[in-house]
Amino acid sequence: MAFKKINFLKFPKEIHRLFLLLLPGFFFLGELAAQNNSLLPGNPTGNLSLSQGPSPAFDNDSSSTPLIQLKVTSFFSKSLIHMGDSLEYTVRVSWEDPHIPVTVLAPDSLDFIGLKRVGQSTTHRKIASAAGLSSQTEFTFQLVAASPGSATASALRLRYFAGVRGSEEQLYVAPVHIQIDAAKVPLQKRLWFRLIALVALLAFLYWIALMGFKQLQKKKNEKIKPQNNWAERVREIKGRIRLGESKKILLDIEALCIQFLQSQAKMLRSENRFNPLLDEYLGEHTDISSDIKEEWYSLKQEFEHARFGGGQRESHELFESLRKVSHCLGLKADGEEDE
Repeated sequence: MAFKKINFLKFPKEIHRLFLLLLPGFFFLGELAAQNNSLLPGNPTGNLSLSQGPSPAFDNDSSSTPLIQLKVTSFFSKSLIHMGDSLEYTVRVSWEDPHIPVTVLAPDSLDFIGLKRVGQSTTHRKIASAAGLSSQTEFTFQLVAASPGSATASALRLRYFAGVRGSEEQLYVAPVHIQIDAAKVPLQKRLWFRLIALVALLAFLYWIALMGFKQLQKKKNEKIKPQNNWAERVREIKGRIRLGESKKILLDIEALCIQFLQSQAKMLRSENRFNPLLDEYLGEHTDISSDIKEEWYSLKQEFEHARFGGGQRESHELFESLRKVSHCLGLKADGEEDE
């Protein structure tokens, strides 16, 4: 097929003028499309974009890759706990570029297994070091060990915003585990402590009883304690012979002899009868002279007469009894009747 050669110079003048007017407009549209990549093959939509470039906090290739490197750590405040112990769980986020604003949101999906949450707090601080300024945000949870075994702080995704118009980003926080032992048994409830306390209590009670027995024995011994003033007591009875009743005088003399024999006795210290005490005394003191033995037996008969025979005696007989007592007790013979 043959084409005729067209001579544009022969077109009418109106068409030629219209083409000349539209030609600069086509050049302007082409230049605008080249600048915005909207009319090139790589952009099939053909929409014009008026974007002013990437956000300062993000990379040019991907809006999800932040320029700020956030570092996150999570840990418990204790490595070994028992039932009922208190502890803290901390999630710490830190970054080194303080010029770009970063907002870290508080965790809203954190769960604890075997631990009871009793409170939480948030702190934000800036730290100055030789390398420069850095920022740090901490989320602290106050916990109480609720059940023995393995306890877990669950994994979570920590949300944050970087930059003035930064989109929401997330950080993954791994779960943290801790072992909870059985509750501590108080010292006063432990078996070995109770056994020691029981033995100590029994020993103390035994000591108290022993001290009480010794005090009682001491008081009893004080009642039968040897008198250092036997002679004075003999003189006191002697002074009442002329005024008192003979039977009462003989009974007072017997009481004085009983106290003396009790002070000398070894087995019958609590005995209050004259005859058994005298038998023990004479049995223990075999070196006593026959004269003293005779006087003891004579006093025995006088005391029996006082108890069972009326005890009527003359003054000189009572003075003789006192003389025998002084002799038997090893005193000076001052019981004789005065002229």
